[in-house]
Amino acid sequence: MNTDNMRERAVAVSVVVPVYNVEKYIERCLDSLVRQNFGYKYEIIIVNDGTKDNSMTIADRFASKYDFIRIITQQNAGLSAARNTGLANARGEYIAFVDSDDFVSPFYISEMYTLAVKNNADIVQCRYCNYFEKSDRSINVLLSHRNGVIGGKKAFEKLISDVSVRNYAWNKMYRRSLFSDNNISYPVGKCFEDVITTPRLFACAENVAFTRKVLYSYAHRPDSITGLAGRKMVDSYLEAYLILSEYLAENGIYYSCRTRISVMTLKVLITLYGMIARQYMAGKGNGGSYISDCREVRNTVKKQLRLLSPAYLKRAQKKQLSKTN
Repeated sequence: MNTDNMRERAVAVSVVVPVYNVEKYIERCLDSLVRQNFGYKYEIIIVNDGTKDNSMTIADRFASKYDFIRIITQQNAGLSAARNTGLANARGEYIAFVDSDDFVSPFYISEMYTLAVKNNADIVQCRYCNYFEKSDRSINVLLSHRNGVIGGKKAFEKLISDVSVRNYAWNKMYRRSLFSDNNISYPVGKCFEDVITTPRLFACAENVAFTRKVLYSYAHRPDSITGLAGRKMVDSYLEAYLILSEYLAENGIYYSCRTRISVMTLKVLITLYGMIARQYMAGKGNGGSYISDCREVRNTVKKQLRLLSPAYLKRAQKKQLSKTN
């Protein structure tokens, strides 16, 4: 078989779309994905995570029309489990995750894949815009990375501060083997799973490519997981960053990235304070006061940072050295 035929038959990119109760938005998402201006073979894997509304009626209609759409059904287990199911069934050299209430540019796959192949990149990240459902308006994200390619270590350091390089799963394309070769998956049962998983992927990448083209639209809607400001969301966000800080310490990474981690910590606290404020404004306070809740969160973060004291760091560094010797 000649190379051209092999390339035509091989799946270049797998796009995983987890679906759970998004009947108002899924048609817009899938419509954007089937209209891709891409010259290679790609597949769309819809993971039905036990949806209870009419989302799958819409998805079935698309699947019957387009033979590159596959539907996999599972009992409701959450976003992480749905992404893992998509990963396990993907055939593409590269993989991307698109949330079912978001939508993408017609050049989303082609721009990302071209950059990946051209630069032998393990990860590609694009710029995104925030789309607001109520006003039907989009605003491009202001803080963004530059065009170009950088080494995985440098990209990882930028990711830690979570400013120009964000930890979102959805505005990126990954070499699929990055997950399988390094035994990386999304933590089932955890919210803010991107915070836990994306740094691990960046830590294993050799090259990361960036484009400032706006290719992904992130939808803000009041009934989304991140739109709910209950105490559970506050605790879940805090837990995700505590897990990340433990990972950094255990792998001897904290010391070399301590300045960026200081920026990350400040950003985390500001975000938590904002979440707690929305919680009280919505009448879902924790039974105390806004100030006391903020103080509790701050003390928890400080306690975690004590684990990253010089003595702890020396032990982590020794552990890292023993692994390399």
